[in-house]
Amino acid sequence: MGVLQGAIWYNLGNDQSSIRDRFGLFFISCAMYPFMVILNTISQYDAERMSLYTELQDGMYQLLPYYMAKILSELPFHFVFAVMYGLPIWGLAGLKSSLSSLVMFSVVVFLSIYSSRAIALAIGAALTDFQAASFVCNLIFTMFLFPAGFVVNIESMYPAVSWIGDISFVRHAFASLSMVEFEDLHFVCPEYNSPVCPINTGQEALESFSMGGMVLSHSLAILVAIIVLFRALAYAFMRSVDQKPSRITT
Repeated sequence: MGVLQGAIWYNLGNDQSSIRDRFGLFFISCAMYPFMVILNTISQYDAERMSLYTELQDGMYQLLPYYMAKILSELPFHFVFAVMYGLPIWGLAGLKSSLSSLVMFSVVVFLSIYSSRAIALAIGAALTDFQAASFVCNLIFTMFLFPAGFVVNIESMYPAVSWIGDISFVRHAFASLSMVEFEDLHFVCPEYNSPVCPINTGQEALESFSMGGMVLSHSLAILVAIIVLFRALAYAFMRSVDQKPSRITT
């Protein structure tokens, strides 16, 4: 998937059209893979639910050690997969060629994907029916997707719904990738045959997508908070909701 995206957005330049191309790349990077991960996480936990339920009933282990072991054992693999996904995008698209840019790109992609995993696991633990959990996760993801600021400028949205962007992991991941890339960038406009371009700097590009007042550290902190919150909710639901699979009737 990362190679395909990198090939589609291959070698972005610094002209005016590359500005929206970059925003489009970052939006897709924060939306496509996390969406796939949500469905995979629900399916995986639904398959694990039977053994978890029976082993907890038999007293083979307590819930907290199981949950912590699950998180800690899976975390390195999730990070490696996120890097494997993001590295081809960063290299093929011709993004900022600095080590700090690569590290931040990988970290933000990982936080975006891991946020979707945390949300999916919490919903999967709250709803033991696979179809119901999938529907609710899709609904939540869609609610987080549209206020991200790419499809619709968040300043154009009705205030009653635009606030969702403040808690949307897609919004903050999209903004974080954009802030990392557009900082100190300058753009040309040979097609206008003029030294004055519609958008000259990366800051102006960010402002055109209502990101001028956002702070990278704040967005990263919100992503981490979303992960912690939904990981805690997942444990709470596992503890309070009977994890007996819905297909078991007796």
